[in-house]
Amino acid sequence: YLHMLVAGLAERRVVVTGVGMPSIINGEVAGWFVDDLYGRTAPIYRSTAGEQAEFIYTVLERLYEDGAAGVWLATYADAPAELWQTPPFDRTRCFRTTGVVDALGREKPAARAVRDIASRVRSASTIPSPPPAVDAERYWSDPERTFHTWWREFNSSG
Repeated sequence: YLHMLVAGLAERRVVVTGVGMPSIINGEVAGWFVDDLYGRTAPIYRSTAGEQAEFIYTVLERLYEDGAAGVWLATYADAPAELWQTPPFDRTRCFRTTGVVDALGREKPAARAVRDIASRVRSASTIPSPPPAVDAERYWSDPERTFHTWWREFNSSG
């Protein structure tokens, strides 16, 4: 949704950054936890390695189909435990395990998801979608209300 909104307001294809999902390690249980995110608490979902791969694959596929100019993953590799006492890992635990490679350099299933999408994009003969038409005047007249209204419409359409 945010990609479509920004691309529509900018009237051009845009790059999406920070795509990722933290995964569990060391016998943790997947699920929601409260984390510190940019000085505020926020609920964060920590996934299994399989859920992380499915999320990455789905997001990359959807952004490709929606015409994103590019995607940057949140991180390549998980942070090693010896860095967990240094910022930002000391307060924001979700940043510790968003990589597609674990802290020891082993690929997680998400690495295969990235390769699968990359090979599909390289072999694709389709032209990326243009940005969606967005009524910028309507949006900027009341951004908060319009954002929520369009979010509900987007959520119910797909």
